[in-house]
Amino acid sequence: MSVTELDTPLYQRVGENLYQLNIQTTAKQVRMKNAEQGDSDVQQEIEALRDAVKNVLSANDAMLFKGVVNQDSDIAAADYGAGWTYKVGTAGTYKGQKCEVGDLIVCVKEYADPAADSDWTVIQTNIDGAVTGPERAVSENLASFDGATGRIIKDSALKTADVADAVTKKHSHTNKADVLDKLSAQNGALLFDGQPLGDGLVDVASASSIDSIPSNLRDGGLLIVSAGA
Repeated sequence: MSVTELDTPLYQRVGENLYQLNIQTTAKQVRMKNAEQGDSDVQQEIEALRDAVKNVLSANDAMLFKGVVNQDSDIAAADYGAGWTYKVGTAGTYKGQKCEVGDLIVCVKEYADPAADSDWTVIQTNIDGAVTGPERAVSENLASFDGATGRIIKDSALKTADVADAVTKKHSHTNKADVLDKLSAQNGALLFDGQPLGDGLVDVASASSIDSIPSNLRDGGLLIVSAGA
């Protein structure tokens, strides 16, 4: 038996006037035709549509913005879901991670009792003063600035080991043990092997024997010859 659907308005007479009736209905009373799944009501269609949208968002890792936070306690402590996103309004520590103004705090795991800081990650959007470098560099090479901005570095081609070796050799001398290590200062005077260097001002020309030369200047000591010698 086929059913003919009629779309007939209803009226009510009040005195000499006719008023169209607007009958109140609920979502469950309004039927919707669906050739594939069978007829359903508006309530069922709304719930199905809500679940479909939720599944699409979850499948695409969509982020749901929840607001700006100024302290860690502004972030939901329970019943949060993956994709919930907060923007940092005040620099500080959020979910155990240091954040700057403008950074994003994103939930990567739906709440499960007990809550954990690892349920969240931080996306750094504030990169003031960040330094960038080349796509590739040689391992153990020192970095140097590229330009005058202080924000770009490059491979200097200088190896750490080579620089360290050069510094070591710079301070190495063949007479280090015999001369340099014996030099010191005391009360503004320069000492050699603990003795004032003034004790060694001798006139070589007038020195009659080794005994006339101070003992601290003998046997490899430092002998300072006066300008007139």
